[in-house]
Amino acid sequence: MKEIEPMGKNHWHPAFCGATEWELKDNKNDLEFNLEHVLSKEPLRMDMLVIKKDPKVSIKNEIGRIFKRHNILEFKGSGDELSIDDYYKVIGYAALYKGLGKHVNDIPAEEITITIIREAYPRELFRMLEGYGIIKEEKYPG
Repeated sequence: MKEIEPMGKNHWHPAFCGATEWELKDNKNDLEFNLEHVLSKEPLRMDMLVIKKDPKVSIKNEIGRIFKRHNILEFKGSGDELSIDDYYKVIGYAALYKGLGKHVNDIPAEEITITIIREAYPRELFRMLEGYGIIKEEKYPG
C-alpha cells in the first residue's frame, strides 16, 4: 500500500509544468520546455567565503575595509577571462547563498559583499556594465 504524504509535501512541479505548457499551447512550436533544468554538472562552489564574526570589527586592509558580514570572493587567474557571464555567475552565488540560509532572511542581502579579483583590469566587462547603467566606484586603487 502506498503511503500518503503529509499535507504540503505533494509533488506540485509536474502539475505546474503541465499547466504552464497547456496555457502556452498556442505557441508550443515557438517554445522549448525544460523541466527541472540542471544548472551545473558539478556542485556549485564559491572560491572563498569570508564571514566576519563580529560585524563591529573594522578590517584594516583595502579589500577587508569593504567587508560586511558575509563576503564572497572570486579569483580569476592569469589567462582566465572575466566576462559578463562570470559577473552574473558570482551574483548567482550570492543569491543562492542568501536564499539557502537556515531560515527566512537568515542572511540579509545588505550583509553580503562580492569581490572579484583579477590581475588585469577587465575593460570589456566594465564597458558592458556601464552600458547597463551599473556604476562602479573605486574606493581604493588597485
